[in-house]
Amino acid sequence: MTLPFNMHFQCFGAGQRKVLAVHCTLSHAGAWHRMARLRAEQWTITACDLPGHGESDPLDSSANMLETAVSGLLEQLSEDVDLIGHSFGAVVALRLAQRWPERIRRLCLFEPVLFAASALDDPGVLARHIADTEPVMAALSRGDSGTAARLFNRIWGDGRPWEEISPQTRAYITDRMHCIEAQEDVLIDDSAGMLKPASLSRVAMPVLLMTGTQSPGIVNAIAKALVTRLPLAQRIEIAGAGHMGPVTHAEDVANAVGSFLEMAEEEVEMLCRDGPVTDKPR
Repeated sequence: MTLPFNMHFQCFGAGQRKVLAVHCTLSHAGAWHRMARLRAEQWTITACDLPGHGESDPLDSSANMLETAVSGLLEQLSEDVDLIGHSFGAVVALRLAQRWPERIRRLCLFEPVLFAASALDDPGVLARHIADTEPVMAALSRGDSGTAARLFNRIWGDGRPWEEISPQTRAYITDRMHCIEAQEDVLIDDSAGMLKPASLSRVAMPVLLMTGTQSPGIVNAIAKALVTRLPLAQRIEIAGAGHMGPVTHAEDVANAVGSFLEMAEEEVEMLCRDGPVTDKPR
C-alpha cells in the first residue's frame, strides 16, 4: 500500500502478543516505552508517530487528522492485533475498530477524548468543557501558540507546571498546537459519525475503557457513555492517575491492560457483559 505520507513506527519488546499502540496528541511513539519495558517478554508493541508528530510527515493543513492517521495505520492490520490508544490516539483506535473489527482481538482505550460522547447523556457536560477550554482556543485563534500550550498543559498535562518542562519539550508541544484545532470537528461535533449506533455496534470485540481518578471530569462522562453503548465493554479506574496515566502510571496501566489481554475469551466476555466495574452498586 502506498501511503499519502510517511508514517513512522517504532517497535518495542519481543513478546508473542502483537500490540498496536497509538499515542496522544502532542506526544510521540516513545510515550509507550515505559509500558513496553514492563511487558517486553509478553508483548511486541508497534507504536506509531501520529501525523505531524515525531518522525512522521507534517499534517497538511487541509487534511483530516483522524482519517489520515487511520489510513496510515491500515498496513499494521495485516494480521490480528490487540489495539491500545490514549486520548486522541484512543479515538483513532476506536475508529480503526469500527472500520476493521475483524482484525482487532481486543481494544484498550485510555481516556478517549471523543467529547461529543459526553453530551449523549448530559449535554451540560460538553457545554462546560467548551467553556473551560475557551481560553486555549482563543489563544490559538489569535496565533498565540505559546499561551495556548501553557493553558492546555494545565488541563491535560502530567501534573508538572509548564515552567518545569524542558525547553525542548515545551517547543515540541507549542509547535504542534495547531493539531488541537484540527481535531475539533471530530471530537466536539462527531463529524465522523463515530457515535452513531451502527458505528458503535461494529466494535464487537471486548473493550477495556480506562480512566484516571485525577483526570478532568469530562473523561468520566465520555467513558460512561461509551461503556453502555459498546457491545462488550468494561470500565476501570486507575487510582491516582491523571490524563497522562500511560506515562505517569505506566505500571498500573500495563497491569490493567495485561490482565485484560491475558484473560480467557469466555471470562473476558462474561466480565464485559456484567457491566463496568466502577458503575456497579457498592
